[in-house]
Amino acid sequence: MYWGRKVSGKNSKKPEKPWKIPEEQQHLQELKRTDKKAYEQERIMMEDDYKSALLWYEGYRKSLRKKPKEKKPKKKQKEKPKTLISTFFKKLEKPPKIEQKKVQSSNPTEDKAKEKALAKIKREQDKQLKKLKEK
Repeated sequence: MYWGRKVSGKNSKKPEKPWKIPEEQQHLQELKRTDKKAYEQERIMMEDDYKSALLWYEGYRKSLRKKPKEKKPKKKQKEKPKTLISTFFKKLEKPPKIEQKKVQSSNPTEDKAKEKALAKIKREQDKQLKKLKEK
């Protein structure tokens, strides 16, 4: 504790009262003899200055007591810019479920051809979506 007081005393000292400084005392005595109103105003201003300096000193002392906290920088994830295209594809990723009723046709070969064509179209659409997402 002694060392802390000694070191802090060297770094910062309590502000001195301005009306106790020799030059200021002489100035106040002259004002007191010549103009009482100016003396009172000067005295009030000195008190205000002293209070302000004292408040600053106390705040400074408190800041010295507190240890500064080390803030670790947060890792920021790269966010993709929101664009009209990206929001469009997010909607496409989760298409609404539509129940398809299978209609039995009289010709089973036509059903197989239709299924193959639909599967091919779906694969092409998936490829296009992948290409657009990569860009």
